[in-house]
Amino acid sequence: MDAACALLAGATTVLLIARLRKLSSAWPAECLGHSSRKPGANGTIDAMDATTFRRALKAAVDADAPILIDGGLATQLEAQGADLSDRLWSARLLADDPAQIVAAHAAFFRAGARVATTASYQATFEGFASRGIDRAGAEALLRRSVELAERARAQVAAEDREGGRLPERRFVAASVGPYGAMLADGSEYRGNYGRTVVQLRDFHRDRLRVLAATAADVLADRKHSHLCV
Repeated sequence: MDAACALLAGATTVLLIARLRKLSSAWPAECLGHSSRKPGANGTIDAMDATTFRRALKAAVDADAPILIDGGLATQLEAQGADLSDRLWSARLLADDPAQIVAAHAAFFRAGARVATTASYQATFEGFASRGIDRAGAEALLRRSVELAERARAQVAAEDREGGRLPERRFVAASVGPYGAMLADGSEYRGNYGRTVVQLRDFHRDRLRVLAATAADVLADRKHSHLCV
């Protein structure tokens, strides 16, 4: 299945479901990012700045013109010949073959997607540790997931300009998969992990901090109900 077909196959989800709120230190720590930014009023720190994405989303809704997100990243990677049989799934390629991820993101952008969801759905500290990747290495790979999507966005924008076209405003959504994705047993579709909300928040906290501190436009909170509430 090529990127255009995969995009159409997933077109029922045309608006990104994401956390777009302006968060402060009053919210759980896992929601905070961009700690290098200046504190806001009352000592708060703004979270990932989704202002541009929020405006684009509002404009799309007002115009009844939905913003298309990409299709299944794994589907496109397999179509390109990538082997995703590993427990890390597409996250394995962050370390082993990042060029494949750039190519997949670029294919979706060329097919009309305006949002790329990063290859971090399956990326967790625990999952990377099982492959012998230490914490610093795992953080670097989480950041790389955003950098690769940014690289694809810049590549396709350059192609637009070379072709005499005005580049569309495209976005990068840092994908946050559920606890079950780390288990790699399909349990994310059931959600019955035998874990408390506190335990699940503890599991996600540090990778959310890493992703929220990147240049991603927004977090794509996938299959969660217990985060940032």
